[in-house]
Amino acid sequence: MLFVSFVIILAIILAYAEDKRVIKKGLTLSFGLIVVVFSLRYGYGNDFKTYEEWFFNIISYPSLSTAIHERSDIEPGWVVLNYLCKPLGFQFVIAITTFCVCYIYYSLVKKYVPRPYTWVGILIFLMYPNLFVLNLSMLRQGLAGALFFLSFFKGYENKWFPSIILVLLAVSVHQIAIICIPFVVMINLKKFLNPVFLVLIVIAVFVFCLVNPYIIEELFGNIMSIDYAYESYSNYMSKGGAEDIRLALFARLVVVIPSIVYFRKLKEFDKYLTIMFCISPFTILLSTQSVLLLRLECFFLPFSTLLFSRLLSKEKVFDIRPANWSLVKPIMIVASLGWAFFSVRSFFNFFSEPTYAKHFANFHTVFSNLI
Repeated sequence: MLFVSFVIILAIILAYAEDKRVIKKGLTLSFGLIVVVFSLRYGYGNDFKTYEEWFFNIISYPSLSTAIHERSDIEPGWVVLNYLCKPLGFQFVIAITTFCVCYIYYSLVKKYVPRPYTWVGILIFLMYPNLFVLNLSMLRQGLAGALFFLSFFKGYENKWFPSIILVLLAVSVHQIAIICIPFVVMINLKKFLNPVFLVLIVIAVFVFCLVNPYIIEELFGNIMSIDYAYESYSNYMSKGGAEDIRLALFARLVVVIPSIVYFRKLKEFDKYLTIMFCISPFTILLSTQSVLLLRLECFFLPFSTLLFSRLLSKEKVFDIRPANWSLVKPIMIVASLGWAFFSVRSFFNFFSEPTYAKHFANFHTVFSNLI
């Protein structure tokens, strides 16, 4: 825990130093530090050994087509990635996934968050457990979530082809990402859809799922085998994330209130960030009815890295400046720093959870095997 905490805090400091113009390439150094250190991890997290076993099983087949056919229980995209890494070993799978996930988050934060607040986006990404540390173990989930995150913004930029390709790649890596396809379609059709209309759709779907919770389980039963779905998601629910579910729900609802209250005055971009993040508390609330929905949150939490760091810039997120500006400014600051503080709290609380303490407390590298 101490080593991981030190590396992450140092990475945040480097990003902060660039924001304050203390050093020129702080964000790049921060990115490089995280990628290099965590690409070398070995045996870190609950699922690491499982992925390693999958890798050696996949590469044991004489051809890629045979591997895909024989391991139909694993998503084809993940099989392809592992098979292509056969000459370089499993550690290269770790390095590729780490690089891709970090590159997506860092590049989007740099692109969409105005200085000097990029360090806040990096802090949320690195310190909220479900965005980074937990996904050091849940490799497919972390990669699929990052690919959807990038796909959404390619769609917002009217780059529909890479947007569709990216979300299909996400589905090929983790089938649960199929839930992301409607959101990618909607963002690519934003010229024809008002953000308020999307809010109404999200609310309607939420109410429908609340009334008919087992429809979601039936949907995922068709996507994956029922045994696989039940085992995976029940296990995830029993682990429960890094904080009490009621506290997690409360925190999400409280910090997003300013964006909801002033929704109509926000810039279009920030309206979409608000909509996507608001789905996160919905998934938590619905998870009390259907266990499958809790894991869907991994696709909507990433939007918090941009939403709350942008809120710190205050007037830059508004198309129409609110009349009571002297009141709005501190509210936006409190909401943003509130989520940042909650991320830090969740980070340190994560390592005290009995479920994770054994597998995440001690950090080992691939070089540990040589000693």
